[in-house]
This record gives sequence, C-alpha cells and structure tokens, in this order.
Amino acid sequence: MNPVKKTWLIDPALVRKARRICGARTETETVTRALREIVVRDEIDRAFRSCGPILADIEEVFPDSPTPSR
Repeated sequence: MNPVKKTWLIDPALVRKARRICGARTETETVTRALREIVVRDEIDRAFRSCGPILADIEEVFPDSPTPSR
C-alpha cells in the first residue's frame, strides 16, 4: 500500500465516536477501518446477490448499504 496524504473536512465528534467504537489508535486508522467496512459490505452484498433472488434482498441485514454501482 502506498498511502497518500488527504485533507478532508470530517465531523470531529463522529471521528471520536467511531474511534472509540472500533478501538483505533489514530484517526487515520479509524478512517481506514471505516473504508474497509464499506468494501466488505459491498462484497457481502455481491455474494448474496449472486446466490439468486432468495438471498438477493439483504436490505434487512444492511439497511444502509449503498446502491450497487454495477
């Protein structure tokens, strides 16, 4: 991984809360974990959808999942 420096405007209270929840040591680790969570959720969503219509609707599991960009 070749990390890059970014400047973002992020709600500090949200970062503190997320950091506490996930046990991250730094804000960078917090954001990285959050981004990985989004990727994992997408992989789970794709896996369920590939199993057919019976398992395709996982809205009940991840109601805030992003709309697939396929």
